[in-house]
Amino acid sequence: MKSAIIIVAVLSTALLSQGLDPVVERDVAPLEQAEMLLTRVARAVEFNAYVESNIADCVIPDAAVRTFCNVSYMVPKVYYARFTTLLTTVRTFFVKLERNLSASCSSSLKNTICKASLPQCSADRTTVTFPDYSAGCSNSLSCAVATTTLHINANFQTMLCGQSGRTYSLTRCQSANVTTYNSDICGNLPSNIKFPEWMVPLIPLQSSNIDTFKQRLMNISATDSCIKNWMKVSCNSIPYCTADSSKIVGVATTQSCQAALNCIAPVYRVQFISSGMCDGYPDSNGQRVTVTTQVGYSYSEVKGNHGWRATSNILLICGLSLLSWLLH
Repeated sequence: MKSAIIIVAVLSTALLSQGLDPVVERDVAPLEQAEMLLTRVARAVEFNAYVESNIADCVIPDAAVRTFCNVSYMVPKVYYARFTTLLTTVRTFFVKLERNLSASCSSSLKNTICKASLPQCSADRTTVTFPDYSAGCSNSLSCAVATTTLHINANFQTMLCGQSGRTYSLTRCQSANVTTYNSDICGNLPSNIKFPEWMVPLIPLQSSNIDTFKQRLMNISATDSCIKNWMKVSCNSIPYCTADSSKIVGVATTQSCQAALNCIAPVYRVQFISSGMCDGYPDSNGQRVTVTTQVGYSYSEVKGNHGWRATSNILLICGLSLLSWLLH
């Protein structure tokens, strides 16, 4: 609390020195004065975020993915980048998966993961549609879990299968209708933050997944400081829209993710790298835009074991969940 008051005082001084109007004085309670000041400060804070793509950018998957999944169409750029961990992990270790799964289960799992990871952009880049993979989706994920003890969260399975055949706008951003990702651990979301329409179904799943992420790191004996490093990456990993909905931006970068790898034991670090763990983030040397704290969050420090401001990336968590089985 003391540190929060100090920060508010410092920011208030800085804002006043820049010629911004102070909070209007009137006969109000001290608590209300503090709330007014916090609100005013929050409105004024600007920071740089990294451009991940224009809102409707689409890309052709790389050759290895096209061959593995037998696709040739374009996919939303950010969606493809953010599913790289899950898709790459499955593709890289598919031979091992096949040894542990029945032929029908492995084939069905491959079909589900490929189609769920590769929604198709329309020719005019106004909509994105998930292929129909409803037949066998639930069974494919269930048989994989039952046979290999893969850690695929039940809510994630439901969301993934629910995306089958759905179409979203590729040009629209919207609110996720939540005020926080996890009421016990996460800080409040900015009041006006919006996400690409196709991303919104992922947001409600964050609550349980931050705990899963932490547990996966504990399972590989990561130190407390290492877990905190990874929390810092995951706390800032979800991209969001700029105020004018023209771009998708993020604040975690490939470099910040790679730096966090240094604390992972070498035997696991190699596997994290081979799975493309850090490939989905923007380059810190890339294009930047100015964002305010009303519409996005900056790359901030986590607060500690009992107060993480967590905005954990469900796709990163799923990749780690797969790795936690594949590496044992």
